[in-house]
Amino acid sequence: MKTKRYAFKWYRRHDGRKSDWLSIGADGVMHIGRAFREKLPKRIQIGFDPKQRTLAVMAGGEEGFSWPRSGAFLLDELPADLTGLGLKLPLSFRLSYDSEEECWLGKPYPRRTVQQGAKGGRQYDVEQVMAIYPNVIPDAVAQHGKTIPPEERRAFVTEAFCEAVRKYQSRYGDMGRYLVREVRACLARENKRYVAAYRDRSLDQPLGNGEDGFSLYDLLPGDDGDGLARAEDRIMWEQFRARLSQEEQDLILLLESGCPLDEVERCLRLEKVGIYRLGRKVREKWRAFSGEA
Repeated sequence: MKTKRYAFKWYRRHDGRKSDWLSIGADGVMHIGRAFREKLPKRIQIGFDPKQRTLAVMAGGEEGFSWPRSGAFLLDELPADLTGLGLKLPLSFRLSYDSEEECWLGKPYPRRTVQQGAKGGRQYDVEQVMAIYPNVIPDAVAQHGKTIPPEERRAFVTEAFCEAVRKYQSRYGDMGRYLVREVRACLARENKRYVAAYRDRSLDQPLGNGEDGFSLYDLLPGDDGDGLARAEDRIMWEQFRARLSQEEQDLILLLESGCPLDEVERCLRLEKVGIYRLGRKVREKWRAFSGEA
């Protein structure tokens, strides 16, 4: 009989009194927590990376400044730099020591406040959370759910982000990771619905919001279409195709072969918006080639 081998993960009780933190009040005054003050040298430097939303505290030496025992002092430009990013004061930072950078690093963390007109007591300020985690929405839009048009994708992500902020509780773990999980899950659901709804969309349906009702079939020569439908001379048509890029020629070939739109997407590795843009470019080239107005 085999002896069971366990790999336990042991937990510690969180003691907020021992955490390293500092905060900046509504008046711009910085306050260093008591536990953190005991670890700091007499002279320090404080810096902030706006892109990473990260505050750094390190030993200052001759370039640093002395801080009072009370841990309360004012930095000239930091409050203005923070509010310039859309962050609202008061603002707090939790810090941890980074041995590689040889300094304490920390990101702002949101606190629940009483929101005007809100029900249910203290809540997170969505705008504040959005300013603290500025990359969650654009990263999700750029990396996930690419079948959905970008405008709709951004709307889905923004709505999911706001809903996740309202639902977040500390037991869900780190807020930033939670927000990323929620918006990705939302995009995955909406992407499946979008694919199911538009999988059989015909190529002859109008694309875009233009008044001319342009469709991808308009790129093909024929008797009852617009644009390239006016092309009657096959030789002229072949001369025109020879001037197109390989991607544009592939689009024409797929359309002539009668491929459905989802097959065109897979072959060209483009979203619907990209195919539409490519088709517009071909039609503009044809107008220039054939002397259309």
